[in-house]
Amino acid sequence: MENKTTIMDASKHPDEETLIAYIRGDLSPDSLAYVEEHLLRCSTCIEIIAVLNPVFLGNENSQFHKLYTPPRAEDIDSFAQYAVRVVQKGNSVNRGGKQKRLVDVFFVMMRKPLYALPLAAAFLIAASTFFLKRGQEPVQSLAEQLRQELTLYHGDIRLSGGYQSRPVSQLMSAGEPVSPLSRLMATLREEAGKGDFRARHLLAQAYTAEGRFQQADSLYSLLFASATADAALLTDQGALAFLEGHLTRAKELFTQALALDETYAEAIFNLARTEEKLGDTKTALNLYARYLELDKESDWSQSARNSIRLLQKKR
Repeated sequence: MENKTTIMDASKHPDEETLIAYIRGDLSPDSLAYVEEHLLRCSTCIEIIAVLNPVFLGNENSQFHKLYTPPRAEDIDSFAQYAVRVVQKGNSVNRGGKQKRLVDVFFVMMRKPLYALPLAAAFLIAASTFFLKRGQEPVQSLAEQLRQELTLYHGDIRLSGGYQSRPVSQLMSAGEPVSPLSRLMATLREEAGKGDFRARHLLAQAYTAEGRFQQADSLYSLLFASATADAALLTDQGALAFLEGHLTRAKELFTQALALDETYAEAIFNLARTEEKLGDTKTALNLYARYLELDKESDWSQSARNSIRLLQKKR
């Protein structure tokens, strides 16, 4: 059989007949190119499932179900574990966002005849379950969780990475044996123990916010030993120095961060806060004004405005 249907609108999903012909290898070159081009346009798991749904998850009496032989459980398990390793290595999955690495694995499986679509769908389910049960989400997803779980006070110094300025909080009650933050910290420690640079950086931030300065300092020593300093890392080490009361050292680090990136907002804010603590009102006011040129909307910008008003009253 060869699919004679020509689908001109590339924005529409291939129909069931086209997908079945694709699985069986019966497509004409033009139709094959169309299907593969369309699948390459799918950028999220939701879009992929939208392609699979009418075929794999649809009517049990469809032609596809008559062709489909369920894969063995061990095949699904090994496939899911392989995909998890690829995803973790790529660190490129966003919870609720684009899932490029998952899609890459999906396309690898699309090259295999007959079992391609069912295995891909099975993977999407198995891999999601694997992540939820074992708590081994890739580091980029951990960063998003940390932003949700861990936040700082208005008057405090800033960490790099877009944290809000609400108080540090745990969403579970104090009586809860394991809070979301503690589970997150455990996962970060596990990933950091594998030598993952980003996980170590996130864990150092969490330790800093928790007041566990010795652990944070140890991690920053490892980070600076293994990589060239960037504005984010220098800013966070400066934040640690600030919180420990080493204001001169903090000023040096924030200045170094701005030498690498003069528009790095967190470093500008922190340097303003440091100059304020050191008593240099004029420099602090100039830095807060410079910060507000970059950030006019966030609660950190409101904190900067509050500081400006207080400093102006003291003059």
